[in-house]
Amino acid sequence: MFRRAFFAFPDSPEELKNPILTAVKLVEGNSSISIKAWPRMAVFGASIPDEIRSEVDKADVLICDITRTNLNVYYEIGYSVGSGKSIAPVLNASFANAASDIQKDGLFDVIGYQAYENSQNLSQIITELPTAKLVDLYGKPLNNQQPIRSEEHTSE
Repeated sequence: MFRRAFFAFPDSPEELKNPILTAVKLVEGNSSISIKAWPRMAVFGASIPDEIRSEVDKADVLICDITRTNLNVYYEIGYSVGSGKSIAPVLNASFANAASDIQKDGLFDVIGYQAYENSQNLSQIITELPTAKLVDLYGKPLNNQQPIRSEEHTSE
């Protein structure tokens, strides 16, 4: 099955970015997956948030590096979940305290992630991406029959 992925990660530090870009290059030859890493987007003169949302919309899954807290990556995770995309959080375990630091955010203590230590290890992880969609697993149907109760406020 051919799948498209968008890979979101912080621009720095280089020790985090370089293994990710190398892993993406290693996977590029794999015919079952196409990965677009955010730095490879054509953003010159464009609105970067719009272009990122467009790439997420085109993808089947968002691969997201959560090694270091990054609000842009967290936004892209939320946008992906809300858009019904699968997410594949990864964490570089070679960074000191990365696993314990991410637990402090409180988001990834209930969402599973895969740890990697180098580009080879990461390339193996991203060739077997999840298909589960959190919105399908935990979403509830909209109840249009539920009345909306209005509280009238009176001053005495």
